[in-house]
Amino acid sequence: MKRLLPGLLILIVIAVLAMVVFSFALPPPSPSGQDPSPSVSRGAGLVGPEMTIHFIDVGQADAILIDFGEYEAVIDAGNNRDGEAVAAYLEPYVDGPLDLVIGTHPDADHIGGLDDVI
Repeated sequence: MKRLLPGLLILIVIAVLAMVVFSFALPPPSPSGQDPSPSVSRGAGLVGPEMTIHFIDVGQADAILIDFGEYEAVIDAGNNRDGEAVAAYLEPYVDGPLDLVIGTHPDADHIGGLDDVI
């Protein structure tokens, strides 16, 4: 459990950072010329893309896809032997080049499959 805690915390921090970064991709609200009533927040009524986070099963290694509308980010891609499977998993979700690729640290179980993904 102690061994999993640092990795889990890193994944949570990365997911939160990705949500913050991708939130700036939303278009600004169009001005309506009226002040919102006090019971309505400024962001009410905004509809943007849905964020989906995929934790890809690559055994003991890590591979994550963050899909936010037309923006996709990959965090790690498992071991070298996992690269082709991760790339095949990503294919239906990625609609163009990846917008962000993160290798959290240079251990084989995190960045080994990135060469196939990229």
